[in-house]
Amino acid sequence: MNILSRVLGLKTKPAPVTHEEAPKPADPTVENKANMTRRDALKILGKFGIACATVGVAGALQGCDVRYRRAPVDQNFDINQGEGKFEGQQLPEVGEVSKENVVYLFDQYLSDIGFPLSFDDFLELDESRQFKLKDPTTFNDKVKVNLGYGADKPYISYNNNENQPQTIIFDLKKGFITIKDESTNTFTADANFGITKGQFAVRSRETDTESTEELPLRLSEKVINSKGLICEGTHERDKSTAVYYQKDKPGSSEIRGTADLLDMLGKNDGHDYPFKSTKINLRDIKDVNQLMQIYYYFSGKPESMKDFVISAMAFEFFDKGMKDEYRHPLDSLKSGWGDCDDFVVLAGFWAKLNGHKVKYVFLPNHVFAFVTTKDNKNYAFDSQKPEYFHEANSLNSYMKEYYKDPTVDEITEV
Repeated sequence: MNILSRVLGLKTKPAPVTHEEAPKPADPTVENKANMTRRDALKILGKFGIACATVGVAGALQGCDVRYRRAPVDQNFDINQGEGKFEGQQLPEVGEVSKENVVYLFDQYLSDIGFPLSFDDFLELDESRQFKLKDPTTFNDKVKVNLGYGADKPYISYNNNENQPQTIIFDLKKGFITIKDESTNTFTADANFGITKGQFAVRSRETDTESTEELPLRLSEKVINSKGLICEGTHERDKSTAVYYQKDKPGSSEIRGTADLLDMLGKNDGHDYPFKSTKINLRDIKDVNQLMQIYYYFSGKPESMKDFVISAMAFEFFDKGMKDEYRHPLDSLKSGWGDCDDFVVLAGFWAKLNGHKVKYVFLPNHVFAFVTTKDNKNYAFDSQKPEYFHEANSLNSYMKEYYKDPTVDEITEV
C-alpha cells in the first residue's frame, strides 16, 4: 500500500466519487436569474458547498449573476468534502539541501548560458549559506571582473558559446543575475537563485530583443531538493515542458498529466511544489479523490499550493462562457483557466481539507479567499493581485494595504 493510500484511508484504489445529479429547483422564480438575491444564490449553490460572489460579465452587472445548472454527473462537489482527511498525517521532515547539490544545479545553469567558469572557480557558500565571491585574481583569463559595485555585486565580462560578448551581473545578496549582450547593448536575460525549504532553485527569463511584446520569450526553472531530485521546467510561446529525475540517475520522466504529477510529488514528498511558471496539463484529472491526493503534498504549505494552482491554471478576468458561474474545481483544472471565483474554490477546498478556517470576501465584481491556519497565520488568496498570495496580519490590515477604498459586500465563512 503506498503512502497516499495510507494517508487517505484507502485500502485499495480510490473509490469513484458518488454520482448524484443535482435536483431541479422547485421554485419557478429561480428561473428568473436576473431577480435572484445573493441569499437565494447562496442557498442554491450551497448544495455544492460553493458560495456566490458579486460578479458580472465585463464588470457590467451588479448583484449576483448566476446560472443555475446541473452539476456534471461526476462532479457533485461539497467544499467540506474530506475535511480533516489529513489530520495527524505528516510528510517526512525536509532536510537541508547540501552544498554539493547547490553546486551541481548552479553549474548546470552556468553551462546553459555559456559562462566559462564553474561555481567553484569563482563562488563559495559560507557557513550561513550565503553566496560569496572568491578572490578575482585567481580567475582564469576567460573572464574580466569589475568590482565597481563591490564584491557582493560583481560585473563579469565573457564570450558565450556563440562567441558573443556578454556581461553578467551577480547580485549575490539578493540572489539575482542579469545578462547583457554587449554587441547589441541590450539586456537579454535575468534569473533568481536561492536556497529555501530544503531546495535550491534557479529561475530564469529570456527576452526577445527584436519583439515589441513585454512578455519573456522563455521561462525556465531548475530545482533540486535535499534528496537530489531535480525538477526542470520551461515555458516558451505558450508551450510548457516539465521533467524530473534523480541527480545520480540518467534519464528523465516528463510530466504529461495527473499520473506523472502524482509520481513526481511522491518522489518530492516533504518539499515545496517545485514549479512556479511552468504550466502543467491536468485535463485527465478524474475525481475529487485524485485532487485530494495532490493536495496532500501541500498540507500546511499555502505558498506551495498557490504555486500548483497557478501552474495548472491561467488567470482570466472573466468567464469564457456567456455568463459567469461558479465551477467545480475539477472543471477549472481540466480547462486550464479560471477567474477569481474559480481560484477561491480551489483555495477554499485545500484549506478545508487541512482544517483551516476559510472566509470568502465579496467585493463589487470580485471575490477572494482569506484563510486562517490552525497555527493562526493569515493568508489571502487573491487573484487580482500580482503575487496571488499574501501573508497578512489580519483581514482588516490586508484590505487597508491592497484596497484603498474597499466596499465589502459580504464575508461568508465556510
